[in-house]
Amino acid sequence: MLNFFSMPMDSGAPPQEQNEGFDFKSSSPLDITVSQLVFSGGYIVGLQTSKTYKSLSEIALTKSINDLKETVTSNYFMVLVLNENLKQLDTLLSNTQKLYNETLATFKLGFIEETDVDQVKIVLSNLKNQVNNLKRQVDISERLFKYTIGMDLNNNLEFTDSLNSLITETQILEYAVSDFNVENYADYQLVKNQEKLMELNLRYQKTNFFRQFRLFIYIINN
Repeated sequence: MLNFFSMPMDSGAPPQEQNEGFDFKSSSPLDITVSQLVFSGGYIVGLQTSKTYKSLSEIALTKSINDLKETVTSNYFMVLVLNENLKQLDTLLSNTQKLYNETLATFKLGFIEETDVDQVKIVLSNLKNQVNNLKRQVDISERLFKYTIGMDLNNNLEFTDSLNSLITETQILEYAVSDFNVENYADYQLVKNQEKLMELNLRYQKTNFFRQFRLFIYIINN
């Protein structure tokens, strides 16, 4: 092994008082070896990987929160859309029911054929089926929303926002974020950090081809 401190040094003292090769006296009967890590590629890559994993965890948490918000928002919109559709369908059903009653009265007066009444009756029956199906969809969507926000499914929940007001707010928000920057999105940041981890893993594998350099100072008991 190389002794990096084996060369004599000028201490300014007379020649007879100079110590050659750092000749220290040790009180221990054993040889003492002091090893100091000078360079280790794996150690450096490990530190960088640790920081990247921390950043990756923070971004993953942010993404999970954003995904949850998006799911809640989507389910909330779905409830409002279905309720709005149900409202429109109820209005159509009411009008069709009036039309059927009028058609039936006209038939009884002998002004129209029975087939005309039957046609309106079929339309009315189809609308009733659609309303019942849509009511079931509304119930399912409301239960799904309660489940998403962790609410008891048996509790009552009133949706006070109107669909039109939320659509207007959404349009305003889209205008506010019109300056799109992909680097601000958690999905993009997550992918970039995963790429960085792959690069660090490659660098770590490369360091296995190099030896670790250590500085050895030997203090030998004379």
